[in-house]
Amino acid sequence: PVDEQLAIVRKLDKPLAAELRAPVLALAEAAGEEVRGRAAWALNETLEQETVERLVTVAERERDGEILRALLRAEVLPRAERVVRAALALGLGERLRDDLCAAAEHGQLTGDEVVALLDERAPEELAPLLRLAEAQLGVRPEPALQRAVLRRLFDATLSVKLRCEACWVLLRAQKRVGEALTPFRLAEERVSWAFGDWREFLDRLAAMLADEALLKEVGVYDWLADLLRYERSPALGEELARAGVSTDAVCQALVRVAAGDYWVYLRTAAAEVFPLFAAHASAEARAALLALRDRPDLPTDLRYWLERAGA
Repeated sequence: PVDEQLAIVRKLDKPLAAELRAPVLALAEAAGEEVRGRAAWALNETLEQETVERLVTVAERERDGEILRALLRAEVLPRAERVVRAALALGLGERLRDDLCAAAEHGQLTGDEVVALLDERAPEELAPLLRLAEAQLGVRPEPALQRAVLRRLFDATLSVKLRCEACWVLLRAQKRVGEALTPFRLAEERVSWAFGDWREFLDRLAAMLADEALLKEVGVYDWLADLLRYERSPALGEELARAGVSTDAVCQALVRVAAGDYWVYLRTAAAEVFPLFAAHASAEARAALLALRDRPDLPTDLRYWLERAGA
């Protein structure tokens, strides 16, 4: 009877004695929902690869999130990626968000495994994975995972909510681990690391600067303002010249931000960095941008930097 099964499972001591593991596992495979979950929790301190595989198979068959919760909370979890994939496949990512993070904090996953999950899941499944990435960066600040999150921030195909969450993941992880994570900068080495080349990055940057809703998000406008004003190479102009890329779209976007209804720190950062990009714009784009100096409603700081760009 179920009541007797529950009574037995509740009385089990942890860690489970070796001779009890097989019968408790069999109970988890054959019993009803409540007993299954209790049995999985009883087993989660003594997990072996075969045990994990059998429990995940039951969880998938019965759509049992409690089994997956028990596994994700284990201090040692063989095949952790298999468990995470099962949770996502069952649509349990949000429900198990804290448990997913616990698995990362216990060191159950590698950064490459989390990157693979980010790469293969649909956008609607990314929210819990971004939280998982944050937890992972807190214990293992691996550059590949940092890059994967950064690319989500610059991915114009994702929702503003997801891109904002990606930004906060980077901000919180940087605060937690400090110099263990190298901040992204407007510098040739970091742009190549994250995006391959200046051309791809500038396309993404121009799209971000044109996204009015995104630039109104707390966290995003702080991060972007710091990037434009402080996190840039002293030789940015020379690096752009070597790359030989067009900066027309970025220049147009910077002017829109500097003259727009945005946080003043972001507006001034856009205005200040403008001359460095304008020096590498086409003659037509430069002429159109510099003609803005004659607008009577132009903010004073933007007029100053436009004049500097024309000098």
